[in-house]
Amino acid sequence: LSVYDFQKRSSLIEVSEAGAQKLGRIASVLAHGEGLQAHARAAEMRLK
Repeated sequence: LSVYDFQKRSSLIEVSEAGAQKLGRIASVLAHGEGLQAHARAAEMRLK
């Protein structure tokens, strides 16, 4: 065991408004395909 076994790592990702619109639609389709309805709705709520 090491210190890394007890740490949680997170990534921060920044995208433009246009990029978020495109990725949100893709994320929604993927989430629906995987049966993750709440994730799909969360992505859809972020779309304008």
